[in-house]
Amino acid sequence: LRAQVLGLEDKAIIQMVFQLPDGTPAALCVTRAGQGAIEEMGLNVSGLAASRWQDRGLDILLIANVHQDRMDTLTNQARQGIAALYTLRFSGISARRAE
Repeated sequence: LRAQVLGLEDKAIIQMVFQLPDGTPAALCVTRAGQGAIEEMGLNVSGLAASRWQDRGLDILLIANVHQDRMDTLTNQARQGIAALYTLRFSGISARRAE
């Protein structure tokens, strides 16, 4: 896993590069969302499968050298993982405040 903060058009982009269980490299890029909802499945970025969506004020792009059906599965897993992180984060804060 490697993570870095990049910049594009005066926006910070967090890029996380990692390997899928089979060793295939993948990247998850996150920046603050702009105006309007985005959900694009079946993208092709320089020959790589990609998906882009917005969640809780974040614009998220997932890229990997996989077939589109696998990208759809990876996208769903990433969405579930991000939602779980938000749930843990906010439920932990609420539990601590109640104490």
